[in-house]
Formats: sequence, C-alpha cells, structure tokens
Amino acid sequence: MTTSLSKRAARFDRICFEILLVFYTLMMLVMFYRQCLNYEGRFPSDMVAYILEMQGLDSGFSFPYPAL
Repeated sequence: MTTSLSKRAARFDRICFEILLVFYTLMMLVMFYRQCLNYEGRFPSDMVAYILEMQGLDSGFSFPYPAL
C-alpha cells in the first residue's frame, strides 16, 4: 500500500514541477520578448543601443563587452 501511495506522490510532484516549469519558461519568454522589442516604452532596454554598437554606429553608450 505504501508503494502505491509513494508512486502517486512522486507522480503528483512530477506533474506539479512540469506545470511550474512550463509556466516559468513562458513568463521568461514573454518578458524577454517584450524587453527586446521595448514594448510600448514600458520595458526599458538597451537592445537598440547594443545593436547600433554592433553595427559600428555611435549609440551614445559605452559597452564593456564587444559581443555577447
């Protein structure tokens, strides 16, 4: 009986973990997407300046790293 109960508990834990992992991944994807697009100015980002810097244009910023 305890084996069946522990299997059910392990299955429940795995399902909860998978649901939370999917939720976390989707939220990180949404936030990354919005920051990259500077979503209506609500998510400040240095992506535009970084892209200008990579193109060799003056962005007005000094980046300590040449490329990610």
